[in-house]
Amino acid sequence: MTQAPDTLTDDLGRSLRTSLQVALLAGEAIARRRENRLRESRQRSEEHARAFQTRLRAERGSAEAQLRPVHSSRWWDAATPEILADTYRTAHAWKDQSPVAADALARLDDQLAARHKIDTAALGVEQAGVADRLAAVMNDRAAREAASNSFAERGFTVVDDRPAGRGFIPTWDLRQANGEDIDRGAIDSAPQHWAVFLTRDDKNEWAPEFFCTDVAAAGLDRPVPPLYLAHEDWWWEMAAEHQIAEIYEQFIHNNAPYGVAHMEDQISRHYGIDASASRGLPDELADRLAAVTTERAATATAEKATRERADTVAAIGNADRVDAARETQCTPAPGTQLDTRAAEFDAALEWAKTAVPRDAERYVYASGERKDTARETITTGWEVVQSKAWATENAPALAAQFAQTEISANRQDYLTARTELIQEWSTAGRPRVDAAPGIQPAPTLTSSASPNRYDSKERRDALSAQLHAAGVDPDAIDARLAADRDNAHPIGTPAASTTQSPKASKGDRSNTRSVSTERGDR
Repeated sequence: MTQAPDTLTDDLGRSLRTSLQVALLAGEAIARRRENRLRESRQRSEEHARAFQTRLRAERGSAEAQLRPVHSSRWWDAATPEILADTYRTAHAWKDQSPVAADALARLDDQLAARHKIDTAALGVEQAGVADRLAAVMNDRAAREAASNSFAERGFTVVDDRPAGRGFIPTWDLRQANGEDIDRGAIDSAPQHWAVFLTRDDKNEWAPEFFCTDVAAAGLDRPVPPLYLAHEDWWWEMAAEHQIAEIYEQFIHNNAPYGVAHMEDQISRHYGIDASASRGLPDELADRLAAVTTERAATATAEKATRERADTVAAIGNADRVDAARETQCTPAPGTQLDTRAAEFDAALEWAKTAVPRDAERYVYASGERKDTARETITTGWEVVQSKAWATENAPALAAQFAQTEISANRQDYLTARTELIQEWSTAGRPRVDAAPGIQPAPTLTSSASPNRYDSKERRDALSAQLHAAGVDPDAIDARLAADRDNAHPIGTPAASTTQSPKASKGDRSNTRSVSTERGDR
């Protein structure tokens, strides 16, 4: 009886230990499941992050490809309002993540102001809404241009600003020969004597306002206008002489001393004559006013001719001074060793000895036309290398545009982009760099050096991989490698033997361009 409690205690202990072991195992299983879920969650997050970054890079690359053409004049000539608005929206969306987009946005602002007189900062909307406002402005301008063209094609003169003065008489101040008001029939019968100004009507549509440019030739009359117009300054800029004389006569007839005094003051101010000497003689006053107008027109014509002659003489003088200054800058001073161009070619020749040794060899040892061709090829190739190095630091968008055309199959696009690149570099003063980025000069081989040191399989494999990654056609890659092997030894050393530096077959070389042509003349 005394051992019963011990037996109970042992059973309870074993049961408790078993429960604890089960609990520990369950806890470990829960912990493992939790760790697995956390690890899977982290993996999913990393996968999502990688997918997001990949998608972001792809979208940014697509946006940059859309934005690079904004630096081309041909793109601007063909761009529609919708294309401009969409491109502007893309540039604004990516301007903080992409230098290409930021550069394109600045280019868009500049060209919109220069080409279309649109100041994006003054459109009155937030930057994000500029694209929509720009589309509205461009579409409105296109609609106005279409309406203008319809009148221009029929012989009307289309003006951009509301005209004023004697050369543009509105329809309300005109009458037909039979005394009737001006209608569209009278206007359309003689479009060469009418100017059109387009303005918005009540329906917000473009409506024309017509102004006669030659009243006499159109066979129209100008009646006496309401007397109150004599007190409007703008009316005096367009009034006919007989209208002024007849209004003056009416004020006299109506015994209106204030109106008479006002007319005499205005006639004296605008024509410099005393109208009181012709009171009661409107025809005489009209003739006097017409004589003043004729004299002023003749004087203005003579003064215009004199100004044009003076401007021409001044322009010729300025051109002579500019030419003289250029000659002074281009002519080397006494004692200098070489002028700038000669010094540049010396640097280009040194570069060519390692970069394009076959062209350098042709220039050194050839003569006549072959020597001139080699010199031109070397100069162009060196200018491309120098301008690319400069653009990478100072005009990245221009460098990216040129790099895009380098891998393009369109030769004309490449030549155009190359010309623009060299011109921009020349405008910046043709700064020179010591080594062209991306160009690995060939090491100078000696007689004891291995002939495969430059023309190595590893280098050709790396070049082939780069060209494949750039999307270059496989046939073009094979031709490039064949030309690269042909150009593998630097100037002054013998070419590698056929066993050490395999040559392209005769069939392959027929379609192969030299490295200098690829880099210089493409």
